[in-house]
Amino acid sequence: MTIILVSHSLDLVADPCDQAAWLEGGTLKAVGSAREVVDANLAAVNQHEAEARLQREALSAVQGPATLVEPAVDATAEEPQGETPRRGSGEVRVTSVDYLDAEGAPLPFPHHGAPYTIKISYRNIQDLPSVTFGLEVTSQNGIQVAGPNSGHGDAAFAVKAGNGYVCFHIPSQTLQSGDFTVTTAAVDKEHTYDYLDRAFPLRVRADDATEPGLVKIVGSWSLTPAP
Repeated sequence: MTIILVSHSLDLVADPCDQAAWLEGGTLKAVGSAREVVDANLAAVNQHEAEARLQREALSAVQGPATLVEPAVDATAEEPQGETPRRGSGEVRVTSVDYLDAEGAPLPFPHHGAPYTIKISYRNIQDLPSVTFGLEVTSQNGIQVAGPNSGHGDAAFAVKAGNGYVCFHIPSQTLQSGDFTVTTAAVDKEHTYDYLDRAFPLRVRADDATEPGLVKIVGSWSLTPAP
């Protein structure tokens, strides 16, 4: 029996499929083993993004450095929407999630193996003595990949009224190339201030996709012959 799967998810194509065809703008770009076609697609995307980055850097060198000013959060602005209705009492509400590179510059696509930061911006209407921020990363096919949080008890944050942000620093991206979503939460023990389910996209890029799975486990191999 042959099953034809049409998808934009590279991990969904690379893992279960034997053969793949890469279509772009109605043109057949490649046909072959799923892993080889996914690698070719990633190489083309990485080259395109590298060329776009060089163009931006060249333009910035000509125009001079820009000053980045973060606007105040408008309480009446449209809020992000998740896959399920937003939950929580609302004293703290997450307003956006951004990705930053090692220098703190905006990063459209975190790269596998590279450091980056997840910046969670929030709006708080009153001083709160103990808030734990958390996030959850989910794959396109619904697998919960990770769920770090800022800690409870003494590790929780005292959050003053107003706008602010918390950052989760990742020294090396272990997620492999693919599309994911991020869920955010702000809680105090058993009380939920805000829970926003799979509201923020996370696209990860890599130089290749030579291993199956959602994450790459870093390690080394050794062999010891039997005596």
